[in-house]
Amino acid sequence: MKLQIPKKGNHTNLEFFKSNFSLHFLLLQLHMSLNWNIAAI
Repeated sequence: MKLQIPKKGNHTNLEFFKSNFSLHFLLLQLHMSLNWNIAAI
């Protein structure tokens, strides 16, 4: 299956940024919860 890349580069960059940001945020939350678990011990 081929990915259809829109002509508007701006829109794609924004979508990529948003997905990247949410992924980064999830990783950050996971990291924080791990730190809290270690501190609780």
